[in-house]
Amino acid sequence: MNNDTAKIVLQADLSKSAAAIAKQLPKLSDEIAQRGKLKIQAVIDPASIQEQAMSAMRQAQALRLEQIGGRLDTASSRLEERFARQFEGLERQLERHDLRLRGLDPEGPLERGYAYAFTADGHFVRSIRDVQPGASLTVKIRDGEADTRVTAVRATGESHDIP
Repeated sequence: MNNDTAKIVLQADLSKSAAAIAKQLPKLSDEIAQRGKLKIQAVIDPASIQEQAMSAMRQAQALRLEQIGGRLDTASSRLEERFARQFEGLERQLERHDLRLRGLDPEGPLERGYAYAFTADGHFVRSIRDVQPGASLTVKIRDGEADTRVTAVRATGESHDIP
């Protein structure tokens, strides 16, 4: 076969192929369009978009809750520490007040061996000038009271009776 004949045969084959493709083109075009439509619908499907949005919102809320939880944990720890410090301070203050009250307890000196004396009318004897020889006194000691009579009154450091 010569070159001219081969060209004619090739042209005829190309024409047939082009005709076959032209027949298939509308069908292929419809198929391509359908596939593209499905892809586009999948991308812009309202349910899909809503689900994606809800998922994103849930993730954002979870992250926010985690952050808030962390801040609450920190605040709670600080509050517990502050409460503990205040409580310790109040305990120390209570101990100081307790010691002071014990020092003011009139029974304290009695427990250490001291005694109180009062006159017949119930007044504490604070000085030797509060009593006279012959006066009746009540002496309060740790485990009870004793009624006494003053036989002599002496100033501190004196060894004789005071008239």
